[in-house]
Amino acid sequence: MPERKLTRFFKNLAYAFSAQGIALILSAIQILIMPKFLGVREFSYFQLFIFYSTYVGIFHFGLIDGIYLRTGGKHYHELDFRLIGSQFWYTIVGQVLIALGIIAYGALTPHNSESRFVLYTTAINLIITNAITYVGYIFQATNHTRKFSISVMISKIFFLVFIAALIIFKQKHFQAFTVLYLVAQFASLVFCIYTGRQFVFAKLLEPFETLREMGINISVGINLMLSNFASMLILGSARIAIKQRWDIEAFGKISLAVSLTNFFLLFISQVSMVLFPALRQTDSESIKKYYRIMRNGLGVLLPVIPLFYLPISFILGLWLPKYKVSLEYLALLLPLCIFDGKMQMLCNTYLKVLRKERVILFINFLSVVLSIILSAIGALVIQNISAIVIFMSTAVAFRSVIAELYLSRLMNINAAKNLIGEILIASLFIVLSLCTGKIEAFLIYLAAYAVYIFIWRKSAKSTFLSFKGILKH
Repeated sequence: MPERKLTRFFKNLAYAFSAQGIALILSAIQILIMPKFLGVREFSYFQLFIFYSTYVGIFHFGLIDGIYLRTGGKHYHELDFRLIGSQFWYTIVGQVLIALGIIAYGALTPHNSESRFVLYTTAINLIITNAITYVGYIFQATNHTRKFSISVMISKIFFLVFIAALIIFKQKHFQAFTVLYLVAQFASLVFCIYTGRQFVFAKLLEPFETLREMGINISVGINLMLSNFASMLILGSARIAIKQRWDIEAFGKISLAVSLTNFFLLFISQVSMVLFPALRQTDSESIKKYYRIMRNGLGVLLPVIPLFYLPISFILGLWLPKYKVSLEYLALLLPLCIFDGKMQMLCNTYLKVLRKERVILFINFLSVVLSIILSAIGALVIQNISAIVIFMSTAVAFRSVIAELYLSRLMNINAAKNLIGEILIASLFIVLSLCTGKIEAFLIYLAAYAVYIFIWRKSAKSTFLSFKGILKH
């Protein structure tokens, strides 16, 4: 990247990390305080609300993804504000109609009061979240990551304050946490609308012109949206299987383990967010160069994550004794970070830059089919949650390996040896977690990681020197 673009890249990255630093604190509080304070059942229903809310993005039908792909790399002042703004308001109207449909479904079908409340609040969150995503994607696509990062910080800080207040006043019902979560999201939306007021409040275009442009964006973004949906279903289908086969408490305990895993992936997702518009403005030779650097760097850094299991399990085991089984699931999920981290930062980002959305969709579709089959086997045949968790990691690893093999072929890089090493070290940790004690597993894995680094020391050294050279310039 040219020096000016590189400087802006790291500045945007700093803002993104600041936002995720706050998100990290909130995640720590949610993981450490909310389960302890709410109890298993109430916390499980709050996790169900969060789980449903992760899927509300499918209801813009790829429109936002299409705008993101088509405007990625452009400058903000180059945008047609009237066209972007008109689509925003048409999208809001569509989301309101869909939300009313969800509310009607919740009212007309048999549910207990807690599940019905979760459906109602998810419907409200659908409108707010997709509005935030629309504006946020415009900022991200035009390299104004700072504005989107601030909106994230606003939401997290508000909810952080609300959690503290609810704990002080000893409010132990998940409904109160859910409502205040929506209030925090709304505060973020107000900031987004104000910051994007140039297009949000631009004069609306004629309906035919707006709908025609929306149709184009949906046709471009539908593959990416379906890819994202399939990507979420890889883990989501397993959690759905657990909820259907067991009870809400079992769902809450596996959700806590998944949340702990996502804790490690927060920063990676932010690097990916900043990386996409920066790479869209970069020449093809530089794209290949940065791919090698990042691929080698992630290959060295991501296998470190399972080493955190011993201190985390010791501390959380003392603090959350009712969630002991969640920590057992975590040991089987942490190796997932090695593969999901690469998929988020490397494969998805590069395939989007190369406009290979259909490839992403195909790979995610294969992976979600595998996940559904394995989840069904785990729930109906083996009838064991640990088996389902192992299958979750297997499906994620399958997706990453297939994507990386395809991408490395495009980049003329042989990734097979690296992939074999990563698969072996991830599999070793799972086997150790099942067959040995925590301390023994930690020590053996630490020794294995040292051997792993020694074997790939040339790649590690090359990556370090390349990154040092980039910073120097």
